[in-house]
Amino acid sequence: MRPLFLYICCENSRNLKQYFEIIYWLTAVLLISLIFTSLTESYGQAIVLAVTLLPCVLFAKFFGSTISYKNRRRAILETIYLLLIVLIMEYLFIILICCWHLKFQLSEASSVLFNPLFIWFLLITFLAFEKILSVKLAVDKAQSKFIEFTSERRKVKIEVDTILYVESRDDVVFVVTANGEQYRTKMNISLWSNVLDIRFVRVHRAFIVNKSYVSGMSLGRLKLTSGAEIDVSKRYRNGVEEWFANAK
Repeated sequence: MRPLFLYICCENSRNLKQYFEIIYWLTAVLLISLIFTSLTESYGQAIVLAVTLLPCVLFAKFFGSTISYKNRRRAILETIYLLLIVLIMEYLFIILICCWHLKFQLSEASSVLFNPLFIWFLLITFLAFEKILSVKLAVDKAQSKFIEFTSERRKVKIEVDTILYVESRDDVVFVVTANGEQYRTKMNISLWSNVLDIRFVRVHRAFIVNKSYVSGMSLGRLKLTSGAEIDVSKRYRNGVEEWFANAK
């Protein structure tokens, strides 16, 4: 797993996203602390326990986003490794807090904290709910003028409107612009699909196309203004054909 950095460089959408995440995880900590009140002697201790989940959440989000599903076996192994590391981190935090704060006492029911299924359930539930809310609120889909990402170990900033298409080739993704430039990145295409907004359409397992550069469609292939032609897979064909018909 390789850590990659990608964010939208539009001040309004970026601030909105930051505020959303802060508010969401503050609320999540309060809700989790309510669950933990039965496991500790005071609500303050429950808050401390809930806060220990935040580093695990950040770790899971950061490294989980870099897992490529091109190789399913490898993706499954990396996911298992990630879950185990997150679990060990949480156990260490709980043990360190109890050792550091001698008055920090857990109740008899606290054995549930060391149940891996309980920890994983909390993390996965709140991470999944955050993702659902961010999509519903269009936090990640706000139209932005620029996008910044890592290519060949350097940061690249380009205008979103100049992107012609995004193509996945095995474990590498290429961002191709209208002027013919190509940027190589390890950011998998599923994450690009989440980051790019309604100006783009997923047409194939390996392609995301900028609608503005589509000049026509024939026999299940999109024709681009650059002269390139891209196959539309059966999985996405109905949605693409419906969009193209409405765009005429």
